[in-house]
Amino acid sequence: SLESLGAIGNEVVERAEPDPLLNEGRPCHHIPGGKARPSVIERTDEHHPRIEQAFRKYFFRADVPPSLTSGIGTSKSADGEDSTKTNVIATTAT
Repeated sequence: SLESLGAIGNEVVERAEPDPLLNEGRPCHHIPGGKARPSVIERTDEHHPRIEQAFRKYFFRADVPPSLTSGIGTSKSADGEDSTKTNVIATTAT
């Protein structure tokens, strides 16, 4: 229907229905932020599964490229101790 359409420049764009997964919520605990009351922790935690589901629906979390992981391993430091070397720039928990 025409009321579900919007115009951007010369293009007509159909509007999608709102996705309840994208409703605002508390995405994380505020650290540092002092002591958190149990009720604040519960409210934050209750939104986490929905927010994570929305993230997985709309975003692609790519694997770390081999060129960044090739430097991960152990090597000898100047004093002869084993040390771990990491070249990973950024990752996220899955």
